[in-house]
Amino acid sequence: MNSAQFVKYYVNNRIQSIIENDHKSKAILAELRRGIGKKPGENPKLWEITLANIPEEYYSKYGEPTYVEWAIYISLTLFAFHQQGNSLETKLMHHRDVNIGAALAQLVKEDEDESRIKRYLDRLVTASDVIEMARHLRSAVSLLKGEKIGLDYAGLAVDIFRFNFIEGKQSVSLLWAQSFYSQLYKSQNQKKSNKGEK
Repeated sequence: MNSAQFVKYYVNNRIQSIIENDHKSKAILAELRRGIGKKPGENPKLWEITLANIPEEYYSKYGEPTYVEWAIYISLTLFAFHQQGNSLETKLMHHRDVNIGAALAQLVKEDEDESRIKRYLDRLVTASDVIEMARHLRSAVSLLKGEKIGLDYAGLAVDIFRFNFIEGKQSVSLLWAQSFYSQLYKSQNQKKSNKGEK
């Protein structure tokens, strides 16, 4: 299992454990939300959910979080933020195979929305580091949360991890752009066919 595969596995596993841990899930999600804007490792109450069972090779050696630690941490804290106010049983905000590009495109209701929503994607792909990206992701997730549009948080963790490398940043940016416009195209065709049915 390579680093990206591990990140995906870990986040999926953690979200599943939150869902199954019914009597503690609200407390875990609340604690994760308090971790937004902080660094991995800053809040001891999050160590178990964000650091436990990570192979030693992915841990920081010099006191700064690794790309693996950042990817897991940002993804899980944003999932908790997105899930707030929604039932884990009936309105889970973790939707497999929906990346940030496709999710943001679902916010475009009218033609004039497109450039406004695309600016959120632009800010993400031009982020200079993982901390800036996390800040822009929170803004984007806040929009998705308002419209109850889900996102694949394990996939997001992989994208965050890969974004730290030059080639990865380019491929993630392209993937998000392709997904954004592909979803827009589907939505526009759906609107046209709906109008044709009336």
